[in-house]
Amino acid sequence: MNISSQLAAQRPEDKPQFAQRIAAMRTELRQHLFRQYKLENHDIFFVPSVRVGLVILSHLFHKQEVARCVSRQPVSELLNHPAVQIGEPGNVPLLQHVDPGTGEVRSLRHSQGKGVVDASDSFATLLHEELVRDSEIFVAPLNHHAALAGGLAVIVLRTADFSTLMRSELRLFEASTALPKPLEESLAIIRNGHWQPYNMARVGAIQLMDMDGRDFISASQPGLHFCCFPQLKLSEAEQQRIKSSDVRYFPATQTLRINCRERGDGKSAIDTTARVTARLAQLWSGRFP
Repeated sequence: MNISSQLAAQRPEDKPQFAQRIAAMRTELRQHLFRQYKLENHDIFFVPSVRVGLVILSHLFHKQEVARCVSRQPVSELLNHPAVQIGEPGNVPLLQHVDPGTGEVRSLRHSQGKGVVDASDSFATLLHEELVRDSEIFVAPLNHHAALAGGLAVIVLRTADFSTLMRSELRLFEASTALPKPLEESLAIIRNGHWQPYNMARVGAIQLMDMDGRDFISASQPGLHFCCFPQLKLSEAEQQRIKSSDVRYFPATQTLRINCRERGDGKSAIDTTARVTARLAQLWSGRFP
């Protein structure tokens, strides 16, 4: 049930108070995110998920492109620079900052106007500063590395790069999609005084040679919060047995990924290379029991 449905279910005299309460929660959470994630020069919009955020952005970019073509004006209505080049709705270009299946890190320099950055594996990690510095617009979930509630993601854009019209339309979408429960839960996490807003895990390069006749050499970029080991063929039964919060397998590329989470304040990295090495050895020595 979205905000509009919940408002419809309220008694007439309760609707304004309900909407005001939700708006107040969004404002409070936004202020926390501005401060903790150094987003003072940005605008933040809440959506239920990264996917919903991309649908909204696709709609807005397509709308502005159609308007620009009809009017034959070279300047976008929604951006303060040449428009993102897209086709039909749903085809907004997506730039993955970090490839989740390979650990490749894409440079965001000169990415202006080329698409929306998926920051699912860089927001609130050791790559956060680079993300904020080099991207003009990105989407990210808040339950992954920020360790806030599920069912809540953000669209973040650099204020100077986007028009008032774009921001106004995003605020309207925000009001009609963001639900109160994730906002309440996220604020409760922040208010308890123990929240650490960053995942500071760092995994270096790993080479584990001749382990039961096999060499394991990491393929992901060193310094990420996870490590990828390619060319590892697992049966369906083995894939089922390794399912856990810290392990993921990509059948298409036969890649095993081991994740790490270490909470911190964004200042000092926490080396988890030894932990990943031990976890890999544990998995392989037992043939994924």
